[in-house]
Amino acid sequence: MADYGPSFTAAKLFRKTSAKGTTYFVGRMGGVKIAVLKTKELTDNGDEIWSLVFSEAAPYAPKAEIEVTDDARARNGRRLPDVASTPMSVQAAGPDPEIPF
Repeated sequence: MADYGPSFTAAKLFRKTSAKGTTYFVGRMGGVKIAVLKTKELTDNGDEIWSLVFSEAAPYAPKAEIEVTDDARARNGRRLPDVASTPMSVQAAGPDPEIPF
């Protein structure tokens, strides 16, 4: 693998699956919603082509409106951290954005 020099993580993306079974990636970088969507195109040698799409992100919900239910804790199998003590990098994922498929 080539050495591309120093780097940093600008955003973390999360793999999702649409109702149609299509895989895509979503995340946030500040006030920008990021989506990486697979196109129907292929390169000349048959490689997949993905599009990086930016849009305005919805503002974060105020901490008072965020509620973690006991059901969510039970499904997760562990105690979820309090939002106030969660690092911003984890909070940045936010709710699932709507992807137009």
